[in-house]
Amino acid sequence: MTMGCFVGGFGVATAAFPNVTALSGGLHEPEGSAAALELLPPMVRRRASALTRSMADAFGQAMTQAGANPAEVATVFGSAWGETGALRELLQQIAAGEAELSPIRFAGSVHNTASGQLSIATANRGFTTSLAAGDDTVAMALQEALGLLANGLAEVLVVLGDVDPPAELAGPLERCDSLAVALHLHTGQPNRPRLARIEDLHRVTTPWPTEAFPAGLQASPVFGGLVLVQAIHAGRTGAVSLGPARGSDWAIRVHAAVTA
Repeated sequence: MTMGCFVGGFGVATAAFPNVTALSGGLHEPEGSAAALELLPPMVRRRASALTRSMADAFGQAMTQAGANPAEVATVFGSAWGETGALRELLQQIAAGEAELSPIRFAGSVHNTASGQLSIATANRGFTTSLAAGDDTVAMALQEALGLLANGLAEVLVVLGDVDPPAELAGPLERCDSLAVALHLHTGQPNRPRLARIEDLHRVTTPWPTEAFPAGLQASPVFGGLVLVQAIHAGRTGAVSLGPARGSDWAIRVHAAVTA
């Protein structure tokens, strides 16, 4: 897919680093930037999973930087694993022979849990979708967003996230640190920042230096989103690998910040 778009904002949330400012690897918010939006009401946030909370945090950071309205933006959520903690609890109920499964736990186990809770919290009645594509999740979420922009939408928010899956549901090579990344994409609206331009989503292995990040983050299926944010923030131009550090054959080309 050769279509491109501009990046208006980004956000990052991990278990150890709750925002871009705190994250190691040379990522820092611009001086004087506004505080990120707190999208989930306190009661909802307390009940939400770690994955939904981290996605909400990244969502708020990206929307704040872009100056966009969370009630109006279309959203694409991508997670390779989804809500595995809630899934494990449901499976444990089944294994224990419980007659009725918890409807609250079921509601928190579906793949669009974060999308649903954030749509309700922001009163957003617009387009939203949730997808999973294993180690290709970042690339497929970007492809979905680029397709939406190509078909007439002015802006799309991509929210990526995965948490360390329970040991019962993952092999040793699939364990990772929790990570969420959000990218606000737009077609060139004059009232939105143009931090970079991305285009030419393609299949070719193009490794990107990742030494700055802990091994647990590099193992995340959505690590490519963090590498993309790093490239945008650093003003780099070139192809960026979109998979975890163990390898991916998807990449996208980044062009440094556009001023006009």
